[in-house]
Amino acid sequence: MKGRWTERREDKKREEEVGRMEREEGEWGKEKEEKRKRKRERDKEEEADKEGEEGKERKGERGRRKRRKIRERGRREREGRRKERREKGEKKEEKKEKEREEERKREERKKEKGKGEREKKKGKRGGGGGGEKGRGREERGGKRKEGRGGRRGKEGEIRRGGKERGEEERGGRRERMKEKERSRERKDRKREKEGKEGKEEGGEGERE
Repeated sequence: MKGRWTERREDKKREEEVGRMEREEGEWGKEKEEKRKRKRERDKEEEADKEGEEGKERKGERGRRKRRKIRERGRREREGRRKERREKGEKKEEKKEKEREEERKREERKKEKGKGEREKKKGKRGGGGGGEKGRGREERGGKRKEGRGGRRGKEGEIRRGGKERGEEERGGRRERMKEKERSRERKDRKREKEGKEGKEEGGEGERE
């Protein structure tokens, strides 16, 4: 029969053994679990890296495609703009050519209907030439349309009195008045001269 102390020691020893075994098992289990955890994490990382590489490749390809599309679009737009500019330029040139042609025709018409070379049309109302009424502005040298009773100047423009006339016409009228004055003076001088000559002739006749 064992003593009380001996039993206690054995019990204690057994407990320690069990505790150690449990601890070892626990530590081993923990270690195993840790290993499994680390492996899972490693696998996850490897998978993520793999996916990342593939993703990067895919992304790179996408970027290249996108850039190519943008380049293509830019090129098409530039070509369209060039074409538009070309067409615009051609149209502009055509327009300019047309304008030049019109200008040339106008000049020819002006030469044909020059002030000095204009043929006088016969008047509508009775005898005599003239017929200023009813003729176009260009034909009459740019003056406005007037009715009968207008006085014509040297180049055939109509000159009339009245407030509506411009300074230029008034100037023209003054010139005509001066010309008339000069003409009168010339006639007076001529008459005086003729009168003197007549007197002299008369004197000679008396002497004879």
